[in-house]
Amino acid sequence: MSAANLGPSPAQITIMGHNISARILAAKARRRRRARLAVAAGAVTVGVALTAAGIGVATAPPAVQATMFTCFPMDDPRSTPTGINALDGVEHEGAARVAAALAACDFVFGLDGVQTPDPTACELPDLRLGVFPNVRQVDDDEFCRDLGLGLPPLD
Repeated sequence: MSAANLGPSPAQITIMGHNISARILAAKARRRRRARLAVAAGAVTVGVALTAAGIGVATAPPAVQATMFTCFPMDDPRSTPTGINALDGVEHEGAARVAAALAACDFVFGLDGVQTPDPTACELPDLRLGVFPNVRQVDDDEFCRDLGLGLPPLD
């Protein structure tokens, strides 16, 4: 009598080992693919949101843009603004608009600890006001002209 064969043969064990390894590798590849898709989807979402925000500001009607302002920590319109584009909900005109921008930027600069000697408001090309520190303390017209900007209308 021969002994009963109770288990898989060595060849069968080898085949099972290869099958298990292949399944593990396939599962890892699926996880990597899902992670790449999640990162790509997040990047696309952020890109779309930033584009929409930029388009919203750029295409805002002139009346809306004219109520917005940006606070700059240096006397350079290309510098990174501090704070955010501010829209306080009240449509100021003329001198009141300039005073509101100067007061809001003074508050923002104070929060950020930015020294702003003689802050001056100039009109940016997109009709927003830009508030800049006038370090040289020249008159407003000369200051804005040196930056390549115009004075805001005060009427």
